[in-house]
Amino acid sequence: MSVAPPPPYAEPTNGAYANWSDNIDENEEYKYSFEIPEKPTPAPAYEDAFPIETPKYNDVSFTYTFIATLLGLAFLTYNSYKSSSSDIISFSLNTDGLSKGTKALYTLILVSTITPVLISVSLLILVYCFPMVFLIIGFLLVPLSMFSIAGTMITQGAIFPSLMFGALGIFSLLFMFQNFNRFSFSALMIKLVVNAMNKYPSTIFISILSSLITCIISLVYMVSLIIIVNARITNDDMNCPHTNGNDICLSNTSSFVILFAIFSGCYIFQVLQNTVHVILSGIFSSWYFFDTYDSTVKPKSPALGSMKRAFTYCFGSICFGSLIVSVIQTIRISLQVLKSKMQNARFQRDRDNQMDDSGLLFCFLICIVSILEWIANEFEYWLQWFNRYAYSYLSMYGKPYYESAKDTFEILKYKGIDILINDSLISTAISLYSILSIIITAVVLQLTINFSTLLNEMGPEMLILGGIGSMIICWFIVSSTINVLDVGCVTFMIGLSVDPDAFTRTNAGTASDASIQRLQVWEQMVRYYPGIRERVAIPWPQN
Repeated sequence: MSVAPPPPYAEPTNGAYANWSDNIDENEEYKYSFEIPEKPTPAPAYEDAFPIETPKYNDVSFTYTFIATLLGLAFLTYNSYKSSSSDIISFSLNTDGLSKGTKALYTLILVSTITPVLISVSLLILVYCFPMVFLIIGFLLVPLSMFSIAGTMITQGAIFPSLMFGALGIFSLLFMFQNFNRFSFSALMIKLVVNAMNKYPSTIFISILSSLITCIISLVYMVSLIIIVNARITNDDMNCPHTNGNDICLSNTSSFVILFAIFSGCYIFQVLQNTVHVILSGIFSSWYFFDTYDSTVKPKSPALGSMKRAFTYCFGSICFGSLIVSVIQTIRISLQVLKSKMQNARFQRDRDNQMDDSGLLFCFLICIVSILEWIANEFEYWLQWFNRYAYSYLSMYGKPYYESAKDTFEILKYKGIDILINDSLISTAISLYSILSIIITAVVLQLTINFSTLLNEMGPEMLILGGIGSMIICWFIVSSTINVLDVGCVTFMIGLSVDPDAFTRTNAGTASDASIQRLQVWEQMVRYYPGIRERVAIPWPQN
């Protein structure tokens, strides 16, 4: 079925819809393939308010894939622990207490988990109390970091790098000033989400609980990763003919095993983060569609209802999308490690004054790997972008992953909400804070190495792999905690596409406090984006 394209927006002052309207061909028919979503109906039970047309467990094969991954990681950990006698993985108590290797292991784990948990809880408090400050600080971190690096370069006499970083800092500030409308809109969205969090405190509870659960799983995973890596390196090193005292042997089998361990970690944390996303989306959906209704006709326990759906009908779909992202993440990490090894080999050649044609080959290979790493990074970004909206949609309708992703993309584009999504800076701010948390965790880890002897029992290889694991864990802990902001914004965008009248509804002509607040937000959005009122009200094509 094909229909005429929807009418374009009136051009707003910020020019956001210029490209959209210029690309419309009035003679071209608009082709779509999405299934028109049914509007949720008020009901005391979550299952009745957001009914599934044909309830079934979707994408079950990927649930089995996730379980198999967990069992594989557990088997490798147990096998490595039993086959290794190294002090670094000895958990027994001797007469002097804990062994030095165990102390080093515990120190690495505690620094890698406690630091991001403290950061994430602090950020959650900041956004809850000062939403606008949260957004501004997040983007000021970029120019401030650039100016700090420039100042450090000047003190070391590096004039050109200092000028380059200073220029980047100035460009970052110019970006903030030129995109003031986007900051205003994003701040409005954050305030709206915080208002929803006030009305549904379960969102805050689940965010903090997810941080603690992620921390616990991180502790277990870090121990597992270190046990596996140490056992493989120790086993290969004993059977290796050393050319000097510093080289390390690692067989192809061990490389594959370590790669699988890294993939397992990415997969576990992706599933955890996306499960929390689906649960939070169910709560925000109840807020969007039924906040203005009387308490007797809206879902009484949306958190429990969405949690049940996440772990039953939607869990296979969660595992499906998480698997795709995890594979890309593993490829990206592998490329980063490969590039690092190639750069080290090149520096070693330069230090040994080996002047031959292989230097040019190293440069060429490093460039190729860098390009592949960039492609993997972009692919990962867009996959996660699709997943965010797909998971919020399937939390409402319980559809399989692929259908949810396809329908969500087309529905948002048909209703013109993709323009608002592009102008939202919330996910960017969350990413910036996640990067900041990684930097802070790395600094704490470095200070621990420099000013204490707790990590001296670990070799450099173990510290490097432990550092990579801690960075992954830190990212997931912080992003999963403050991701409640992005989930609220994403769910709002989808709700606005499905039923825009639900946001401005009043009860029998009487406006409650909730209705007044929503109307005020809506009028501000109309001022930012003139014409949005007509665009979201476009009727669905008739089948």
